[in-house]
Amino acid sequence: GHFRVFLVASKAEAPRCIDLYFRLAAADRVKVKKGSKYYSDNEAIFRSSNVRLVLDKHDLIETHSAEYEPWGNGGIESIFRWIPWEIRKMLERGSAPVVLWPLAALHAEFLKNATHARGGVSIKKLWCGHDQDVSNLKTIFCRMTARKPIPWREGKLDIQKLDGVYCGESRTRA
Repeated sequence: GHFRVFLVASKAEAPRCIDLYFRLAAADRVKVKKGSKYYSDNEAIFRSSNVRLVLDKHDLIETHSAEYEPWGNGGIESIFRWIPWEIRKMLERGSAPVVLWPLAALHAEFLKNATHARGGVSIKKLWCGHDQDVSNLKTIFCRMTARKPIPWREGKLDIQKLDGVYCGESRTRA
């Protein structure tokens, strides 16, 4: 139930992303039981030996959906509807160019995990036991003003603020 968006150039990076997903789960102190099922569709990249090596490393059993039956992938297919819808909404409301879609995708992932719930409990809390902090959440692609750091100023009369657009939080920021 926890969603992660990985921005990659090709599907060939799937084994690396699967490994990263489980390493990030470990960093969130999520215990994935040995012998748990890894569920994916029948695409060739997900049936490759590289993916099998990653699944063996994490002691997972691979399971595939029935061929040409996407309704069997209900959980993952729903996110493929939700994330693009959120991206389009963010880009339109913020009057942002389409080239900024990766930033909107990462923000959509954050929102999905923090605000959507199952049985009244957020997806993030179900995943790792604590809620996502949304107290300082800002609207993506809104106009913002930032204080210009003193070392960047050229003297007392130089501008003290910078105007810009808020493009989201860093995923790796501590």
